[in-house]
Order: sequence, then structure tokens, then C-alpha cells
Amino acid sequence: MAHGFMANGKKYPCVKELQRHLGKNTIVREHGIGGEEAIHMLSRLTLTLNKYDNARRGPTINHVVLFAGTNDIPNFLSKPKDITDAHHTLIKACGKRKVHITTLHATILEEGSDRITAKRNKVNETIRSMANDQVFVIDLDREKDLEVGTDGVHFTKASYKHTFQMVASSVQSCTNT
Repeated sequence: MAHGFMANGKKYPCVKELQRHLGKNTIVREHGIGGEEAIHMLSRLTLTLNKYDNARRGPTINHVVLFAGTNDIPNFLSKPKDITDAHHTLIKACGKRKVHITTLHATILEEGSDRITAKRNKVNETIRSMANDQVFVIDLDREKDLEVGTDGVHFTKASYKHTFQMVASSVQSCTNT
């Protein structure tokens, strides 16, 4: 998971917010890079997971939260299949861990662009179809209470808070079973 930015350019404390919702018995770590495209995440994700898997002591990674794809959408060279193939590869790299993946929310980049909206919708359809006993979809696209800030891309503070309540609920739903 990476930090989020707000419209004013300040970082939103995503890790702190998620940690607050999950409680002190769960350790939340930031390993993402803001602005990164899904197609470039695999090597770093693999290195991070291997580092924790090979450690003799310390925390283990049981859940991976993927906010992946929003930065791929405006890239004219990436096709929906490229993005969803990257999602499938990232999920596969997580092994048997629980994966919580978000759908992509609309941004100002879509205004007047049916092509970008169609691309995002196609990616979201595929993400929704990935749901199973290991993969949990957090559907930001269908959430009506999320607002994008004045920059047209990043969530407002209230929407980030709501997003991390949704992520925490997803994680808790498969740890309490």
C-alpha cells in the first residue's frame, strides 16, 4: 500500500488510518509508491514478500492490499488487458495470502473521454470477477460516498477515511472467520 495524496498535495496518512481501524494487534506497513502503475509493481512486491518470508523472526504478511491501476488508466499505451494481466500477476505473486484489491474510481481525467471511462469500466469488470476465497474486492467505483478533491484525481480527506474503513472491514471479514 502506498500513501495517498490529497488535492492540496499533502500526503494522507493511509497507514496510520488503516492501523487505527485494525487495532494494535495488526501491523500495517507501507510498501507502495504513490503514482506507480500496476504493471511496474511486481518486482518490488516480490522482493518485499520474500524479505518477510525469509526473516527468521518478526511479523509475517497475511494480507496484501492492492490499490492498483488508477495510474494506468490515462496511459494511452496500456490496454485494459495489460492492466488486468498485471493485477492477476500481482495476486499470483501473493501466494496464499489474502489479497484485498480495489476497483478504480472515476477521476477528472474521464471528463469528456468515453475511451477512458470505457477502459476503467472494463478493468473494474475484470477486478470484480477476480473475487474468490483469497481475493476480496473493495468496490470503490460503486461507492457513492467517495468524493474526489479539487485536483480531480485524489480523494478528499473524508473519502480517504471512508476508503480505509472499507479496507479494514475487508481485512477483518476474513480474519474473524
